Amino acid sequence: MKDALSWSELEMRKDPDFNRRQLIEALNSNQPIYLQQAKMNGDDLIQMWYAHQLVSRFCLENNIQTTSTLENVRNGSLPGYHITQRVNAYKHANPIEAMPYLNNEYAKIARTLGIQELPEELDYVPRPIRVPFGALQNYDANEVNTTAQSLRVQTDGKKRIVIAQSGSEMLKRFSNPQVNDIVRIIKVKYPDAHITVVSDRLFVQQKVDVFRSYTSFPGSDLDFYNGLSESIVPDADELHIAGDNINALCARFAAADLFIGTDSYWAWLGAGSMATQGDNKGKITPNQAVVLHTRFDPEYISVPGATTVISPYLKKGIENGRLEKGRLNIDAICKFRGVDNASGIYSSNSLEIDTESIEMTADAALRILEQ
Repeated sequence: MKDALSWSELEMRKDPDFNRRQLIEALNSNQPIYLQQAKMNGDDLIQMWYAHQLVSRFCLENNIQTTSTLENVRNGSLPGYHITQRVNAYKHANPIEAMPYLNNEYAKIARTLGIQELPEELDYVPRPIRVPFGALQNYDANEVNTTAQSLRVQTDGKKRIVIAQSGSEMLKRFSNPQVNDIVRIIKVKYPDAHITVVSDRLFVQQKVDVFRSYTSFPGSDLDFYNGLSESIVPDADELHIAGDNINALCARFAAADLFIGTDSYWAWLGAGSMATQGDNKGKITPNQAVVLHTRFDPEYISVPGATTVISPYLKKGIENGRLEKGRLNIDAICKFRGVDNASGIYSSNSLEIDTESIEMTADAALRILEQ
């Protein structure tokens, strides 16, 4: 049965009882359940996980046995049950009160579909699941778990630390020297720790190659990509340059005793991979992950359970009410860092993370290791 997209039916879908009845019908007839693919990988992971969590519980509560699959989709007219169109129609008629990002993503799906909200479900880390499109289309949980176990055996009981060099902009991504600074600080006190650095360098290089292919602008944004051909972390035990094998990346996260990263997609992927392991039961603790925030207020969005480090200038922005939807813009960042941006030459890809934030991140990791 095609999930019609006419406006008259979208009007009807403002009613959660209507959506709930049709969801039961779709599950009983084994129709695919769809979410529109999000533009950003992190958003896609979070939205897919909450839809999976809510629909799975809905099936258990209503004793529904189904072979329906939950998929992200690019084409909104495919036959099946489309959650995203229903969410958009519901929000149009029933505006959701202002709330943090994760609460909002969870609430809008639950309320649209008429599924009871359970606040304790927000304590669980959104976890990767295989989907038809995007970064997780080849994700295989069994392969991740098998590889993670092999990595633990190889290091023979040593403390495994994973540092993630990733991010969509320079202000959310450790530079090469900054990664190595964190490695060195930890190695001074814990020389036997096994430190793996995972880097999105390959994807970043592809991005700059595309950028250079259509513009001759020699702007400062290109500074973000300098030194990509050099060795990033000579002091680390392993450097893993992430490529097409998403499972090799997730396995390194899953095998970690401690994750260190920035507020980016890989923080979610890392924590989500760790949450699937051993006794974690879908959660992580502050002793398992350190995440540096440079753009977004952790009160607005942060990995559940992780230790959060707030950059000094983000803290000033929070204290001075300079955030918009939880985010500190570049002009405010320049002001609080004492950078003259009157000419508008600076962007989030031409300012590095500040030295104090790097030191704070390393110190937070050391405090955890000392426990």
